[in-house]
Amino acid sequence: MLARLIEPTSKLDSIRVLTEVGIPAPSYPTIKRRLPVYATVEWRQQLARACAAHVGLGPAALVLYDVTVRHEALVA
Repeated sequence: MLARLIEPTSKLDSIRVLTEVGIPAPSYPTIKRRLPVYATVEWRQQLARACAAHVGLGPAALVLYDVTVRHEALVA
């Protein structure tokens, strides 16, 4: 998740992003296995609260979106 906040990229490429900023990256199978946890409303709300608290925001909205595109979608 942190990698995709730093640089919107694919799940697989997020390993590179974490490595570049000096954070130990999980394996790709671990990323895929943990995705169902991150898809829950409770987890997203907890993340939003932590981010807001970190920057001192009151009630606000945190919008996370997936900007990855499948290769097949780019090939016409």
